[in-house]
Amino acid sequence: MNRFRATIERVEKRGELQAFDLRFEDVPLRMFCLQTAFAPKPGAEVVVGVKPTQVMVAKGCHKGLGCQNRIEAVVDSIARGELLYNLTLLYRKERFEAVVSKESVKDLKLHEGDNVTLFFSESALFIAEVCGD
Repeated sequence: MNRFRATIERVEKRGELQAFDLRFEDVPLRMFCLQTAFAPKPGAEVVVGVKPTQVMVAKGCHKGLGCQNRIEAVVDSIARGELLYNLTLLYRKERFEAVVSKESVKDLKLHEGDNVTLFFSESALFIAEVCGD
């Protein structure tokens, strides 16, 4: 499971839906979720999670993709399985994991050391913990 610390910059509520604008280091992120049991406020530090199967990986030009959450990373390692490959990706000192198909690795011509962009939808993120509570 991918987990990283972020700061809540803004919270919007519309009925049962909540939208959070987050800041992970210098990367802006957006998260949607249904009403949560806790109510973190702007300025709160949280641990955000995203499943490895929810992380999409792109290499090269990706203009026109309708996904706001993007992190530029480097492929650290590729663990090959029969059907799925497990990628370890680095953004600065933070490690991310992505599970992708063997075909995707082949189509993207992925190698260790390649620069890639990680994408995940607003609904793939979740708040795992509110720090300091």
